[in-house]
Amino acid sequence: MIGKIYDMLIQNRQQLKDQIYDIARYLEKEIGEKISNVWIEYEPNSSSNEKKFVAVDGGSFTKAMRIGIIYTVDAEALRGDKEKVEIINEDGRIGIFKPGNDAKERANLLMEALELKLALESGKLGDYLLLDGSLTNKIGKKINTEKISKEELNIVETIDIDKIISVKNEEKMRELLQLLNQFLITRVLEEYDGNVLWISKTSRSRELFNTDYPDITVLELFTNSSGFTKPYIKTINQEKIPDVYELEFLRKMEYSVFYARLGKGNKIIKIEIAGRIDESIAKEIIDDLSEVAIKGYPFPLLKVHMDVRISQNDRKRIIKLLGSKIHKDIEWWPSQFY
Repeated sequence: MIGKIYDMLIQNRQQLKDQIYDIARYLEKEIGEKISNVWIEYEPNSSSNEKKFVAVDGGSFTKAMRIGIIYTVDAEALRGDKEKVEIINEDGRIGIFKPGNDAKERANLLMEALELKLALESGKLGDYLLLDGSLTNKIGKKINTEKISKEELNIVETIDIDKIISVKNEEKMRELLQLLNQFLITRVLEEYDGNVLWISKTSRSRELFNTDYPDITVLELFTNSSGFTKPYIKTINQEKIPDVYELEFLRKMEYSVFYARLGKGNKIIKIEIAGRIDESIAKEIIDDLSEVAIKGYPFPLLKVHMDVRISQNDRKRIIKLLGSKIHKDIEWWPSQFY
């Protein structure tokens, strides 16, 4: 079949290339003026006051087996500047969820909880706290707190992660993890406020240019210089936040969004920061980030991402070790269970 596809490609290659060109020309015509109105060319300046960055990220892995869902999650915080990086905190969990729904989602929520817990504990050790991803994505869905007991709420407030993941009811566990993450986000922002930067390498947001293509793609295509977009202000969607006192700060919070390229020809990154900022603050952030950037991305965040990545070899080894332990400890264990 693939031979047929190649024949079609050769036959229609020019037509396909023309379609690509037409799309690019249409986009340039439609949004060229919009880009010039929001994109500010800016060459980062070397900062005289060297900043330290705390970067936090996590990794997760799930494997469905007949006996249940094996999950492995980890998180790490490291501190770095333009000279070096060092691990300052780490955490992880490995276990088995019984067969059921949302196992991968629960593992991801657990990973995010570990990330945010480390961020809360370690953010004070740097001038900036760098978190991977989008603030709004981390907030997640609204939880019906009427179904949450005072005892369960206390588990969340005391950040007792092990008690939460020992909850038997799968839906309840997921809701408590979600609520915990919202609680931790609130605590992190209350504690570190404008020092927290949420940084995304990819984004599906289209709110800046209102095209069929993500804003980050449009900027990749039609800009090349170092610079940034004018910051714009957003508010947290209150429909996602339960109406509880502990989350009141998050419910009322505004945050600023801008895209940046830290060096000519580098990739665009999306940056979110609590509160209202202007162009001068955006420039200051770009100056500081560029000091530790490699190919346009902050190295501390890149390094921590590589550290927490659970590789294919790691995954195979985890399954093998767990399988070997089952055989050793339980001789009658049927092979169909793994």
